[in-house]
Amino acid sequence: MMAGYSGITLSRQMASMPFWQRQITLSMSAIALGGGVWSMHFIAMLAMELPFDFFYDSLITLISSFVAILANAVALLLTVDRPNSQHRRLIAGVVFGLGVAAMHYIGMAGLQGAVPMYSTFGLLVSAFSAITLGPLAIEWAFNPKRGFRIAALVFAIAVSGVHYSAMFGTHFDPHDLTDGVGPTISNQAMTFGVTVCSFIIAAAFLLTGSWFETLERRRNASQEPANLSSAPAAHTEDIRLPFERGGKTHLLPLDEIYAVQAEGHYSKLFGENESFFCPLSVSEIENRTQGHSLQRVHRSFLVNFAYVESFERKKNIGTCYLQQPCTIAEVPVGRTRLADTIDRLALHERRQVVARAK
Repeated sequence: MMAGYSGITLSRQMASMPFWQRQITLSMSAIALGGGVWSMHFIAMLAMELPFDFFYDSLITLISSFVAILANAVALLLTVDRPNSQHRRLIAGVVFGLGVAAMHYIGMAGLQGAVPMYSTFGLLVSAFSAITLGPLAIEWAFNPKRGFRIAALVFAIAVSGVHYSAMFGTHFDPHDLTDGVGPTISNQAMTFGVTVCSFIIAAAFLLTGSWFETLERRRNASQEPANLSSAPAAHTEDIRLPFERGGKTHLLPLDEIYAVQAEGHYSKLFGENESFFCPLSVSEIENRTQGHSLQRVHRSFLVNFAYVESFERKKNIGTCYLQQPCTIAEVPVGRTRLADTIDRLALHERRQVVARAK
């Protein structure tokens, strides 16, 4: 579960990152998720008791970890680094589930002193679990409408479910130790290695995820115009934002958007009578609409000042109330955006007075 949360958190802001940072983050997320899958498998294997001694082939065990990381990397490429859709999430989920199953069986092939014997029914149960639990985990992890904490729990359940269903109907026969592909690892050495690996993955990537979030907050807080009075007048008819519906991408004029809310790597556009799923992140939308009436007021919200009907300050935060009818009634204003929002509301009101006078 920690690996799932770490990997999902790392990939959360990937869509708005520069190319090099996005590739590094994708690699780190794949290692976090794949390392979690690998660690869970061998933690379960270390808990298994057999009436005879068994060991692990180091090279095959290492290959199994690469398979887990590669499967997660492909799943991330399909869902994070490209336009998101239910079809892509389904394919990514199948790749992820089959990758977990492949990692399991490759890891089992690395056993020394014991031969796993599989039943046909057990293999069918394993395959079914992989192609059902895998898509479920990816759907929860990368659907912008889902919460990330619950997604991490679903990820952990899916990985555990595939492992234990793969163990269903499996029994072990003793076998003489033979020269393996690589050096042999004892259970004691494997216990130490898995423990260290789990700790490093959990600590390093959780800290890295927090670091990226801190950078994002600092970047957002520093993106304030130096001179509000000299900001260019908004010509919203020339700007349109994409939204997806029915498998097609449509364009929505900026002056029809009341507010924007972040949803993972993507966002939701609020209009007068309905809301829309936008494949762009809030940061990308903010960059496209610099100098226009749609501005950042919160880490997760942009608001169109042309539709702000009233504003309420509550100590160090605030709330913008939008004109109705609208699919969202109010938008929170963050502490670091409060002063800027008040200045922008005053500037927008002055512009409206000037425009009416003309």
